[in-house]
Amino acid sequence: MNYKLQTPLRLSPIHDQLQSLKGTWREINGMPVLTTVPAVDGNLPVAIADLSYLTRFGVKGSGAIAWLAQQGIPIPAQPNSWCELPNGGIVARLGMTEFLIEEGALLPPQPWGELEPQSPSELGDLGGNGSDESPPFQGGFRGIEDLGGNGSDPPLPPFKRGELESESLPFQGGFRGISAGKLEPPDLPPQVYPVLRQDLAIALYGTSVQELLLQTCSFNFRALSLSDHPVVLTSMVGVSVTVIPGDRDGIPLYRIWCDGTFGAYFWETLVAIAQELGGGVIGVGQIQKMKEKRINRVSPG
Repeated sequence: MNYKLQTPLRLSPIHDQLQSLKGTWREINGMPVLTTVPAVDGNLPVAIADLSYLTRFGVKGSGAIAWLAQQGIPIPAQPNSWCELPNGGIVARLGMTEFLIEEGALLPPQPWGELEPQSPSELGDLGGNGSDESPPFQGGFRGIEDLGGNGSDPPLPPFKRGELESESLPFQGGFRGISAGKLEPPDLPPQVYPVLRQDLAIALYGTSVQELLLQTCSFNFRALSLSDHPVVLTSMVGVSVTVIPGDRDGIPLYRIWCDGTFGAYFWETLVAIAQELGGGVIGVGQIQKMKEKRINRVSPG
């Protein structure tokens, strides 16, 4: 379902920081999203992207496991681990009975190069009402691969002043009633309690991600086995974070969540370190593009 909006339903915790980037923006799940940053080198050693627009919620309590199972949501077998939702998304088990559920991936395929860069200040008055459906996450990190697009689908129109098209596709993750403006599941039974998730959610991608982590966190991520699907609750630059380590074809790809009230400080600190390492900010639509350019640079001929 597509519908026109005149004001965003919500903003990323780092919206102000992203406004200075003259990139391409789209609205997804009621939030303006930076999809591309012009003139970004396709071989950044460490790239950082904002994924706060993905819909998520948390639950906890002694009845949480049974309730999630009733919704058709798989339960990670061990605390501090994660698993994929059947049709997209992730479930992270943050303790014995606390869970983070996140859907939505990323954007529908489209040729990103055809979109004209626009800043949020150029978007005009935006607003509207939410939808109970959002784009599927496509299995944890797997959905990020769809961001670059293959041109097989018609491109979505770029933002125009005062008129935005909001993307809304079925989640199919087993629960219902989650909208861009309502991030907790409805009608929870006794002993199941909502956990408000107003996170800054980011992705770190590139060959130098470990170097950034060594400068910002005392936890040794290299000691982990990715096959165990670990979830790490630690701190980075003094901020409590939840981290899911992963990779994409051997290139580190990490997902990180932190309290949105610390978002500006956390983001600015990580961006500064990424820039010292030769990296920087990218839009969510450029992760696949970076992968393609890396492959092309090492391919013979």
